[in-house]
Amino acid sequence: MEKTDTVSVANRTVSMALYTVMYPVFGELEEVNAVAAQQLKAVFTKAELEKPGLCQNLILKILEQESVDVDVSYTEALLRMSGRDAGGPLDQGGEDKVLSELRAKGQVLRKVLSEIADNINSRKEFIETIRESALAIKNLLNTVSDLIKKFPPQTHQVLDQRKKEFVIASKTFSDTLKKYFRDNRNCDVIVGALTLIHQINLLVQTFAIAR
Repeated sequence: MEKTDTVSVANRTVSMALYTVMYPVFGELEEVNAVAAQQLKAVFTKAELEKPGLCQNLILKILEQESVDVDVSYTEALLRMSGRDAGGPLDQGGEDKVLSELRAKGQVLRKVLSEIADNINSRKEFIETIRESALAIKNLLNTVSDLIKKFPPQTHQVLDQRKKEFVIASKTFSDTLKKYFRDNRNCDVIVGALTLIHQINLLVQTFAIAR
């Protein structure tokens, strides 16, 4: 992956820090002070929408003060945490049974991809994870195709477009894996996995809004 491409891909994942790191913190705070937690969530969500990457920059500054290698540790940690069920805006639609399978399939793929951070240095486990991710991608796409048919015709264009973007991210991730076995660049694979998780989140969110 060229340097400019890596930067472009990374830029598309910056807001994941809000959902993956900040929202779980707000969730724990709700048990202590629900009002304060909701206020903080609203403030950070609005700020992130207006300036994507704000939450990531905040976290990186904290890590830098703790002398953590942010180039490696942050992206790996973010990928590990991305395996948790997404919350916040991704929960739109409540307990809609029509969307439950899509949410479940998306979570399966997120979980598999998150495991890359821990097993990428074990060839046997890494290859097994790749196989599992390929199957999870296929299952998710099948669900998406079936689900689109159940939505109003006026929503099909935006849903099809989101599906295409997910397919492109999947192919890019596959290409990154092929390159990894030639150059062993862990960072590119981790960023590629984060990008694909970002597309999963967008996919679920788009269907929830269209519903």
